[in-house]
Amino acid sequence: MSHEGLNIDDPGVILLGHAVADVPPSELLLVCSGPLPGLRPGVTRLITDVRERPHAGERCLPLTLPSAVELSASPGTYAAAVVWPRAHLGKDFSLLCLARGALALRPGGDLFCAARKDKGGGSLAAAIEEMMGHVEVVERSRGYHLYHARGEIDRDAALRHLGARYELHAPLVSEAPLASVPGVFCRRHLDDGTSALLGHLNAVDERQILGHQRAPRAVIDLCAGIGPIALWAAKRWPSASILAVESNLLACDLIAENSRRAGVDAQIRALASDGLPATPTPTDLLLANPPTHAGEDELGRLLAPLPRWLSPGDAWFVVNRPGRVVSLLTKKTDPSPSHLDVLEVPGFALVHARWGA
Repeated sequence: MSHEGLNIDDPGVILLGHAVADVPPSELLLVCSGPLPGLRPGVTRLITDVRERPHAGERCLPLTLPSAVELSASPGTYAAAVVWPRAHLGKDFSLLCLARGALALRPGGDLFCAARKDKGGGSLAAAIEEMMGHVEVVERSRGYHLYHARGEIDRDAALRHLGARYELHAPLVSEAPLASVPGVFCRRHLDDGTSALLGHLNAVDERQILGHQRAPRAVIDLCAGIGPIALWAAKRWPSASILAVESNLLACDLIAENSRRAGVDAQIRALASDGLPATPTPTDLLLANPPTHAGEDELGRLLAPLPRWLSPGDAWFVVNRPGRVVSLLTKKTDPSPSHLDVLEVPGFALVHARWGA
């Protein structure tokens, strides 16, 4: 069974589950690892995404941006912490998770991490050693190493990884740089798809975007990331109310921070959600850069509510495979769009849909 990138039959996951099976559940922290096999109810799990639903008996807490209080906190209270690297979120995110786990331990606590030796395990072990003074391989299975550390924590070393931050400079979006952190989409630069969508929309007038010349009153940024599309919309339409919908909890924190940096926090509301809420509100325009890896079922579920939100109204999507989005807009939305068009731009396609006259 797979859960947000974690397969509980993976040899590394099995190693981790066995390593902490005897730890009292109330004293065990899973740092963005997903559920582990064989654990008793009562463990605490840090999650990065609203789609990471709690399993039976788990207490799930959001992984959020570290506060000043947290950065200056005394040693933690957990007897053991587990880190399962999420390769698709980048090495810097794995290092952040290791730091979070180390700082959560009480004196003498145990930190565990499983990784393939040939897939960055050595560099992760070096980071653990930097933070905890010593690391050893306690078990191996089919190319995976189970790393274990116990010792006095070098808080300065751990805090360097926990506090990792980046700034994106995107004048089209905001004069102020955008804040970003490990674990979010395109954390170091504005992605090409978003640039293509906003570059086109920035060059045309309201009639070409909305079918009329009235500025939109309500805009949705779906799959908002750290908020560049929402910030662009706030800059273009200062009187519009903008809802930025994003499932990544770190990204939602950054939407709020970036809105404050740009001075548009009164316009933008960040919503941590897996798609649009159940109760629609009248919306003039929806803009989206949906994840390219989303399957048809996931993408269809994101698109299905649009007629209830955009009646009448427009939606723009930037995609690599326009045929799939066009097909889903026709099959999964009821009613289907009254207008559907595809505009090719370098490297991408922009799909424009309209409901109503």
